[in-house]
Amino acid sequence: MKMQDFVAAYRATFSDFPKYAVWSGDGVVRTSAMQSYIYPKLADLLKLFLICEHTADAAFYDYQEIKRVSDSGFAFPDPKSAKLYLEHENKVGISQKEMADLAKSGVNLNVLVTYQHGSVEQQLQVLNNLYPTILGSNQNHISEFLVVLPGRQHDDLHGLVTGKGWVTEDLWRFYGWDATSNEFKYMDI
Repeated sequence: MKMQDFVAAYRATFSDFPKYAVWSGDGVVRTSAMQSYIYPKLADLLKLFLICEHTADAAFYDYQEIKRVSDSGFAFPDPKSAKLYLEHENKVGISQKEMADLAKSGVNLNVLVTYQHGSVEQQLQVLNNLYPTILGSNQNHISEFLVVLPGRQHDDLHGLVTGKGWVTEDLWRFYGWDATSNEFKYMDI
């Protein structure tokens, strides 16, 4: 799984988000929207099998792995066989726990969706103050880390709905972890 594939799928998920769906500043409502609409749509677009609330908020597996596990009689696949872990935290200030859990996962691609508004520079400053200690000590150098933050203030996104669906330009920004420089960098993709 490549970061670019995830970014394309994440953007497509929101361009196809149901007009009637509610997205608000309420963390419970946002979490419900993620679990009800976003995770399943991502799984469809990425052609992966979704398991929620097992080893991560959302764990995505190859269908072949799920079939192998099912055929063997086990209940769940090996957590390290996931292609993608996604954690969703409504409050960026307490998201270090989710990032630490992701850093321990050993999964190829780890994604944290959280909410810190501001310019690219302001967001980078927050990310590079919160997470480098956690990720810099990560012993699993094959993992990639991506943080998804709002591109504009959208605590009340249902107001952005048009007759054609959601207005998605600059809705989200994507920041990838650069292990060489030990910092997040804005991904202009």
